[in-house]
Amino acid sequence: IAVVGLVAMDLVPTFIATTHSVRADGFGSAKAAGAVGIGWANARQLIDPFALGDPTGYSGPGEYFWETLFYFGRVSLGLSALAVFGAWKRHPVPRLLAIVVVSIGFAFGSGGPIFEIAFRIVPMVSLFRVPARALFFTSHALALLAAFGLDTVLLWLRERGPGRPMVRIGLNVVPCTLLLLSVAELSYFANRILRTSPREPPLLNGAVKTIFAEAQGPVRVLADQTLLPD
Repeated sequence: IAVVGLVAMDLVPTFIATTHSVRADGFGSAKAAGAVGIGWANARQLIDPFALGDPTGYSGPGEYFWETLFYFGRVSLGLSALAVFGAWKRHPVPRLLAIVVVSIGFAFGSGGPIFEIAFRIVPMVSLFRVPARALFFTSHALALLAAFGLDTVLLWLRERGPGRPMVRIGLNVVPCTLLLLSVAELSYFANRILRTSPREPPLLNGAVKTIFAEAQGPVRVLADQTLLPD
C-alpha cells in the first residue's frame, strides 16, 4: 500500500497533465504506439554499440539510435551472465532476470507480443510512443545482476582459502581489473560519440540546431544526430 501511495504521488499529476496533451486519447493502434521499438538486429549492439550505425547514421530498427540502443557494456553483461548461471538460487537474481526478460520483450514494441497484450489490457499504455525506453529497466536490472556476478567471483576466491596470499591478491586484482576494463570500454564509447563538432552552418533553421552547429572547444555535441521530434 505504501508503494502504491508513493507511486501515485507522481502518476496522478502525470495522468492529469496527459489529459491536456496532444495524445490525450492515445494512439489508435498498438502498431502506432509501439513503432519506436527494438528488433532482433539490435542484438548485434550487445557486443558493438555501433554495429547498426551511430547517432548520425543509424540503420537499425526503431529509426532512432539513442532510443533503441541495446548496449549495456561487455563487462557488465559478462558479470550478469555469471550471476544468472552461478548464483541462480540467490535472492533476488531470478526476479532481476525476469525484469530483464519482460522489459526487453516490452521494448520490442509492436514487433513483440508483450507490448501488444499490454496495449489491450493495461491502462494508459496506449499513450506510449517509444516502448524501447523500457530498456531503462533492463539497464537497472543488469547493473544489479553484474554486482551479484562480481560477488560470486569474490566468494569463489574466498572459498579457495582466505589465508592464502594469492587469494588475497586476487580479491584486490579482480575488482580493479574489471573496473579498468569498464573505464576503457566507456572511454571507447564516449570517444566515438562525444566528439567536438566542427563549426559549420546549421543543417536546419532553428535555435537548437544553431547552438549545436556553433559548438566548439570543450562543448562536445553532435550537430547532425537524429533525435525524436516533440
